[in-house]
Amino acid sequence: MQTLIKGCILVLATIVALVGFAPKKELYYLLEHRLQKEGILISGERLHDSIFTLSLDGGTLIVKGIDVGKIEHASILTMLLYNRIDLQGFLPSRFVSKFAPIRLRHARAEYALWHPTTIRLRAEGEIGNVEGSIDLQKHLLRLHWIKVGKIDPLRPYLKRTKEGWFYEYRF
Repeated sequence: MQTLIKGCILVLATIVALVGFAPKKELYYLLEHRLQKEGILISGERLHDSIFTLSLDGGTLIVKGIDVGKIEHASILTMLLYNRIDLQGFLPSRFVSKFAPIRLRHARAEYALWHPTTIRLRAEGEIGNVEGSIDLQKHLLRLHWIKVGKIDPLRPYLKRTKEGWFYEYRF
C-alpha cells in the first residue's frame, strides 16, 4: 500500500514539475509565430510568467493588417490534460466598432484531453452572453446567444431558431 501511495505521489510531483517548469513564454512565441502565418498578430503585449499560467497585459490584436482592438488582460493556463485562455477586457478599435459592437468583458476558451476534438467557448459583453464550441473534426465554429445584447450589426450573419440566435462558420 505504501508503494502505491509513493508511486502516486511521484507521478503527481512529476506532472507538477513538468507543468511548472514548462517554457511558457517560448510556447507563447511559437503560437504567435503560427498565428502570424495566418495574418494574426498580437503586438505591444507584456508577458508575465508564473508557475501554472502565462499572463498577457496590454496587447493590440491585428488581423490581416487591420487593427481589430486592444486586449486588456489575458491569462493562459497550460496543464497536460486541460488548457484554458481567459480574456478580461477586449476593446475594439474605432474601425471595428463601426461594424460590430464586440466589446467583451470576459471570454474563455477551454481545451481538455477528454474532449480532444472540441474547444469550448464562452463570452460576455455588449453583445450579450455567448456559449459555443469549435469542432476541430468537423471544422465548425458554432456560437449560441444565451442572453442577447446589442447584436443589430451582427443580425445578417446570425440564424434564429426556437432556441435563440446562432452563428455558424465552417473553416
